[in-house]
Amino acid sequence: MSSRNQILQAIRGLNQEKTLLPEVPSYQHDTNHINLTFQKSALANGSRMVSEKDAKEWLRNLDSDLPIFSAEKEFDSGNTVLSDDPHNLEKLEVVILKAQFAVAENGAMWFDDENLPERILPFITQHLLVLLDQNEIVGDMHEAYERIGLNSTSFGLFVAGPSKTADIEQSLVIGAHGAMSVQIILL
Repeated sequence: MSSRNQILQAIRGLNQEKTLLPEVPSYQHDTNHINLTFQKSALANGSRMVSEKDAKEWLRNLDSDLPIFSAEKEFDSGNTVLSDDPHNLEKLEVVILKAQFAVAENGAMWFDDENLPERILPFITQHLLVLLDQNEIVGDMHEAYERIGLNSTSFGLFVAGPSKTADIEQSLVIGAHGAMSVQIILL
């Protein structure tokens, strides 16, 4: 028997009492200002709030040769079809996705297999344009996790602004591990 299996068998043999998870209290949020709270949090994360008109104009002004993928019919600005090989997506300039919901307290937006046709999209693109229904904003992460359900998807992620890291010589680098910009349109 391997050391690993011996350790796991010893742990199973402890017969410890099962402990219930603690009850998480629900917190009250000012629902009158939840959109404003989200917008402030998103701006603090480095995202930009844009109007649908401005976003469409920005897309029109981009070089027509730049690869753009849109998963949303209402923003049919895409000129790129997804490939079976995600490596072929490395040159994507803009990805347009619809978030399932967002979190006011931190400006994070939730994506999973339901609205993310390819897992790599939020990471591989230079610019992420997110459509968000303004009625789909929850107050905090407690509400967000209740909404997700732990076993409802095989993949999901929260995106809170453009990619940021300060690991490289202790300097802030934007876009090192994902999109360099995130623009949000409240619908």
